[in-house]
Amino acid sequence: MAKVDLSKAIAKINALSNVLHRPLRDTLDMMGRVVATNCARAAQPFGTGADAKAAGEKAVARDISKVYATPGKAFESLPSNRRGAFWSAYKKGQIDRAQSILDKYGSSLRGAKLQPFDGGAAHKSARNKTNGRVPDSQKPTIIVTNPKALAKYVAEEQSHVGTGKGGFADIVRAIGGTPRGLREEGGITANWITRRAHGYGAAFHGGTDENPELTIQNRVPYADQILNGTALNEAKRIGRERAIKNLEFAVRAETKKLRSAA
Repeated sequence: MAKVDLSKAIAKINALSNVLHRPLRDTLDMMGRVVATNCARAAQPFGTGADAKAAGEKAVARDISKVYATPGKAFESLPSNRRGAFWSAYKKGQIDRAQSILDKYGSSLRGAKLQPFDGGAAHKSARNKTNGRVPDSQKPTIIVTNPKALAKYVAEEQSHVGTGKGGFADIVRAIGGTPRGLREEGGITANWITRRAHGYGAAFHGGTDENPELTIQNRVPYADQILNGTALNEAKRIGRERAIKNLEFAVRAETKKLRSAA
């Protein structure tokens, strides 16, 4: 949860708003939309383009690989003179024999159980309850005997990449507006962000007309873990500067109209 306020630029913003007869709440809402949009951009995986999306998907696959391995990985973990026997037993469905070879001669995967995919139960159990990540200390506990089921699970989990960022984009909707400005020049659309987490963005208005307050919240459970304090403060700074620039532009335009009318 973050408070967006005018305190660091109240005098200038107030003066500009008075010239335009624009309510301070409108200015604050505009700032809130800018802050939320920049939070969506800065949250992990950083960015909004194809590279950011790919980085998120790789992180998901990497986390899952800390929990599950494939028979091919088990094969590679064995001494070269034991691989043939292991692979032959596995392909013939002699799982107990393959397990025995792995437990006796395996290195990094010794002790991991050869069994059908468990639907993701081990992955969910291994995830940190705070940030949802699997710790680097985790070693694979299951050698999945039906790798296609594991591949399907990885793809399904990767389809959620962008949800945390989407919670910040949804704040724009909560304030009143449509998330804009997230697409990188020449990049893919930001749909992988903006179409996620509908209903997870929240905005709370308070204060008075003379001193309005706006508190925004991304209610995706791990939102605090994907955006650090430095990035949040930078998003607030950008919001203040954008508000002032927009107001100054509007004042110049209004002044030009008055001069033309005269």
